[in-house]
Amino acid sequence: MIQGTGSHVGKSFLATALCRILLRRGYEVAPFKAQNMANNAAAVAGGEIGRAQALQAAAGRVDPDVRMNPVLLKPSGDRRSQVVLMGKPVGTFTVRQIDRRKPVWFKTVRRAFQTLSAENDAMVIEGAGSPAEINLRSVDFANMRVAKMAGARVILVGDIDRGGVFASLFGTVRLLRPDERDTLIGLCINKFRGDATLLDSGLRFLRRKTGHPVLGVIPYDTELRLPEEDSLALGWRTPGRQGRDGRRLALGLVRTPHIANFTDFDPFQVEPDVMIRDVVRPKDLSGLSTVLLPGSKNVFGDMDFLRRSGLADALRSDTRLPIVGICGGLQLLGRAMIDPGGVEAGRPARTAGLGLLPVVTRFSRKKIVRPVVWRHRPSKALIRGYEIHHGMVSVIDGSTGACQPLFHGENETREGCISSDGRVIGTLTHGVFDSDRFRAAFLNGLRKRAGRPLRPPARYDLDSLIDRAADLVESHLDVGAILRRLIKHS
Repeated sequence: MIQGTGSHVGKSFLATALCRILLRRGYEVAPFKAQNMANNAAAVAGGEIGRAQALQAAAGRVDPDVRMNPVLLKPSGDRRSQVVLMGKPVGTFTVRQIDRRKPVWFKTVRRAFQTLSAENDAMVIEGAGSPAEINLRSVDFANMRVAKMAGARVILVGDIDRGGVFASLFGTVRLLRPDERDTLIGLCINKFRGDATLLDSGLRFLRRKTGHPVLGVIPYDTELRLPEEDSLALGWRTPGRQGRDGRRLALGLVRTPHIANFTDFDPFQVEPDVMIRDVVRPKDLSGLSTVLLPGSKNVFGDMDFLRRSGLADALRSDTRLPIVGICGGLQLLGRAMIDPGGVEAGRPARTAGLGLLPVVTRFSRKKIVRPVVWRHRPSKALIRGYEIHHGMVSVIDGSTGACQPLFHGENETREGCISSDGRVIGTLTHGVFDSDRFRAAFLNGLRKRAGRPLRPPARYDLDSLIDRAADLVESHLDVGAILRRLIKHS
């Protein structure tokens, strides 16, 4: 089990790499995370799970399974989260309501782990946040309670790039109870830059004071950008790529408060002439080649943000800037969003959208979670993506001509909407830019508008990125020592 000194220290990254490392060594391996809090989700057989566990399943080359993430919390604002239990939404609750239900849900966690582990040689379990949040110990079933349930041995990882890694590791170990410390087999330092020998005295201190060795110091490969789990990282961008560079296409990602599934835009990392900039206010629109409206866990709250920030008026008034909306982004681009049952907003709500596409979204308690396959006829691209949404989008009567479909499927089914001038497009399908051919067609349209040379499709190969992560971790983490401890423990 990988636990951390805090959020975004590298737990998901290490778990992904270890799934591939164990696979290479001949083990049938599956990932597991008891409780995940993230709005980046993936559609799998039976429902939805956290995006990180779907990635870890890919690292182990197994089909993603709802048992890999039995409890998924999707924050929707106002201290409320939609709870997805074994892939299915069971309601939206406050933090205290969730805590009261955890003892019942832990039974589900236990069953999921037991059945999944019985089918595999090895399990790689990911914790959440930190196991040393002493105020949450009684309700935390993502860390030490899971380790004990699973009989797992724990590696504690800290992030040196943030600073204070020795204090974080030492303090976390000291805040654990004696029986919790007994689960540890070692420590790990992640995201190191520079000469690792400079850490020697600190590593000796940790060994002496905690009784546990530092099993590895993982270098920070800033070019290795696996899909992120939550918006603390928000994608693959580096400071240089966020700057203003006239030699590259500038894509503006609107940072809404309830952003979800922003990993839809990760494939742009392979494009050498593309950079992504954050957009939070109207002046950020200057110099952009296009605007990207990502998914949303609360489109009503995000629409309010667009109005208050001035972005709504700015996007409406700019008649030349191309705009792309995915899932919640498509809903925001429409004429209106209607939620009579309070499914999205937590109370009955109705609001106007940006009005840039002739569609209306109506929310219902039924949630669509499914993989989809579409064809993009102009580029002949095959799109393999997924849908996760409560909002049902329909074209306004009489507006068919102003909303051409973006994709086509079997039996003349259609999906998405393109404005009559071709400037604004929206789709409910996540993962469309994973298609090299479709991404190239989209970007070449922007290049043509900007008078730039067209480019052939670049290759976005997630499996190769996983292999690269595994190579990095295996060369800097004492995997042999870990396996010897696990075999001895079992």
